[in-house]
Amino acid sequence: MTLRPLLAGTALAAAALVLAGCGGAPSAGSAPSVAALPSSASAASPSATTSVDDARPLIRPDTDPAERDRLTRLWIQCLTDHGIPDYKRDHDNPNPKFAGAREACAPKQPEDLKDRLARKDPASYQDGMRDLANCMRSHGIEVKIDATGYTYDPNGSVPIAQAMVISADCEKVAFGAR
Repeated sequence: MTLRPLLAGTALAAAALVLAGCGGAPSAGSAPSVAALPSSASAASPSATTSVDDARPLIRPDTDPAERDRLTRLWIQCLTDHGIPDYKRDHDNPNPKFAGAREACAPKQPEDLKDRLARKDPASYQDGMRDLANCMRSHGIEVKIDATGYTYDPNGSVPIAQAMVISADCEKVAFGAR
């Protein structure tokens, strides 16, 4: 479906609603009324229960690398537009001069599914981490899990480049269905 028929259909529907709202003869003795649209201020404001973290783009294990890069570039562009000159050096700089940029761009910072689960569903996160570790161990990589994630010996029996591929594949298996 192309955008042009969709826009035309939307315009016709809007015109029909406006005409329906304005149609009909006024009753005797009543003043004509004017149709009003609801204020957009209430619709645009987030609810009290929505946090900045919940608005962040979610990067699932099966997210296409190009989409991951696109979302990350949008966040970095936001940081740059808000005055952070060097993302790699300054995005997590505690300097107060960068606080406004970090706050303004926080809703655009992509979040991995593992991180979101750790924050919102710790039990599911721990289940996923156990599955991830078991998968990696089945491929000959010794893994240690702690409260912040997992580690493996980069000098172990599996070369680091291969271990990183295995880790990514195991993450898809462990967290892909959550």
